[in-house]
Amino acid sequence: MKNCCSPFWAVACAVLCLFVFGAALPVSAQTRGDAPFANTSRHAVEERMPTALLRGVCDMDDENVEVEAEGGTPQAGYATLGEAFVAINTGVHTGDIAIEICGSTTEAGPAVLNSSGAGAANYSAIHIYPLIDDAIISANTGQGRGVIELNGADNVTIDGDNPATENINRNLTVTNASASTTNYTSAIRLVTSAAVTSVDNVTIRNMNLNGSAAGRNISSAPTGTTSASNTTFGIFVGGQGPATETGDPLAIASIAVGNVANSINEAATVNNFIAENNAVMNSARAIKFWGRQVARSNSVIVRGNLIGNPNTGDADGVYSMGITVQGSSNILVSMNTVYVESYLATAIRGIEIGPETAAGAFGTVVVEKNQVRRVKSNAGASHGAYGINVSGGSNHTFQNNFVSGVINSQRSTTALNLTSDAVGIRLGAGSDHKVWHNSVHLYGTIAIGASDMNMSTALGIVGNNQTGISIVNNIFSNQIIGGGASFTYNLIFYLPYTTLNANRLLTVNNNAYYVSPSANSFLAKTGGAGEPDPNQLFLAANFDPSSTSPPANFRSHTSVLGSTSNDDSSFATTDAPPFVSDSDLHIPTAYNTQLESGGADVGVLDDIDDDARTSTPDIGADEITAPSSAPVILSGRVISSGFRPLNGARITIMGGGIVQPRSVTVNGFGFYRFEGLEAGQTYIVSVSARGAVFDDPIRVVSLDTDLTDLDFYALP
Repeated sequence: MKNCCSPFWAVACAVLCLFVFGAALPVSAQTRGDAPFANTSRHAVEERMPTALLRGVCDMDDENVEVEAEGGTPQAGYATLGEAFVAINTGVHTGDIAIEICGSTTEAGPAVLNSSGAGAANYSAIHIYPLIDDAIISANTGQGRGVIELNGADNVTIDGDNPATENINRNLTVTNASASTTNYTSAIRLVTSAAVTSVDNVTIRNMNLNGSAAGRNISSAPTGTTSASNTTFGIFVGGQGPATETGDPLAIASIAVGNVANSINEAATVNNFIAENNAVMNSARAIKFWGRQVARSNSVIVRGNLIGNPNTGDADGVYSMGITVQGSSNILVSMNTVYVESYLATAIRGIEIGPETAAGAFGTVVVEKNQVRRVKSNAGASHGAYGINVSGGSNHTFQNNFVSGVINSQRSTTALNLTSDAVGIRLGAGSDHKVWHNSVHLYGTIAIGASDMNMSTALGIVGNNQTGISIVNNIFSNQIIGGGASFTYNLIFYLPYTTLNANRLLTVNNNAYYVSPSANSFLAKTGGAGEPDPNQLFLAANFDPSSTSPPANFRSHTSVLGSTSNDDSSFATTDAPPFVSDSDLHIPTAYNTQLESGGADVGVLDDIDDDARTSTPDIGADEITAPSSAPVILSGRVISSGFRPLNGARITIMGGGIVQPRSVTVNGFGFYRFEGLEAGQTYIVSVSARGAVFDDPIRVVSLDTDLTDLDFYALP
């Protein structure tokens, strides 16, 4: 355990706290604020902490966890997080509460935080954060339980960034230390039931989250759908809450589609949920938000997370699904980097909108600016591998995504139906989807077993009854090689329609089709599942955007499925795609071909890097823009409602070419400054300060030159 402030260092530590956090007192105005996009409404603090206490400082000897509270007992130390939760649950600490991790803990079991109002618990908000680097909270939870369980707890932020360390970092790890074969475990779990009716305003950010399923990407690990490789979680949001509001949560017992007890309770809400900038490993499903009705959640944001293991073939990783979300009126899955690999005997996915199929489980869905870099099935029999998959709902938007490295094996299958195949973007259900400005690149060598069928495709539509789909401004590349000589089909497009008419309302145009010159590579397969008739296979060499004939021209097919102008501005080639690499789908600045300004204006304002698009955009997720060589500066002030500097305010910037969000605390005069920013980029700048509410806390700015007056003003 790190003792941040021994008596000898008390004076020096107080000075350090003043420097880092702006002011020692009052605590409500100086504790570290939230990162971008968090709920900016704050509890109005009326009482002040005693002047002897310092938030942001480990000032109690030999305690791993410190609680500092607005009401009740103002400060106490505990050996574990679970003990701190027990104190809060029994009303020892009340009001606005900070839980500071000052040393690693081994919990006796799940650490359960009840809701305010359950029994004696009475709090307005809880912030959990480390004050040391490399802190670990671990527990052997047993089957179906999480290390940290929010049992109806509202207004909770778990932030793994040590505020005393420069920039945003992941300084806190939560590890489920149960045996690797244990089912249904999680690192962090949100719990609902008929008695526990809300887990609203929860943010989980900047964390390292390790599930219990370590080392499962090996051929000897159990691969069934009820194995730990398919049933464990990093973050789990669902049901199985207690029968009473102070009871212990029940264990998750199933992941079966349609299961009511384990999903979010039909009487509960999980509003304003954010999972941001976490790194998740050793779980079947890294982040699972399991709702069944849109009325149960007004917003889910899963953004900027690192899912899985970048190293191909490593035993540790994420094995079944990277991100799986459903059951909210607004779903945003954005800026995540995803790796999934396993020997599972079922289809694996990078990003899954589902897997529930009921239309009532989906509202507005936007999946954008993600990088799915690997979804690799190593199974001994052919099973599906999907980069981005849709299982339910309609009118979803998929834009500005990179999808690469999706591949399976060719062993023991006779199906060509998009179930046991490798698919970059798989539209498995629903109509009126928008697939705009994506870059999809399949590559690698298929492992061959018996002479069985196998198919890979950059994009596939599963159902003959799916209509109104718009597929515009995408780069689709399939460079996969290998497989059996007679039963292998590596495609750009899979279209299921057996009847060709304009009622399909399909819009397909301004796409770039990069088809491998190797054997078994085709521009498209049409006509549904099974072994294709030769007339249902289309070659890149026969594609002519200027004509709707002859029948061998793929445009003769797409032009009768909706608009007669379909594919008149697309192109097909057997040239190699111009990506930086197989895993980096950016286009080199010097590259200038049909991709440049070859797109149509569909209202997408920027690209995967937040570079602005014009009315004649480039094809693909990356707008080919030459950066300026001269960096620029962004600065300003944060002013309180009394027009004085707001000490302790924190400014965070993300976007542009910034890989990880950057944060600074204002100085004693309220000034902040970011240097070395790339010109010509769009940035998102946000402010936070405990006890303060801002009229405009999030700004979007495009920087071509220095900007020195981006000021933020707190409301009275």
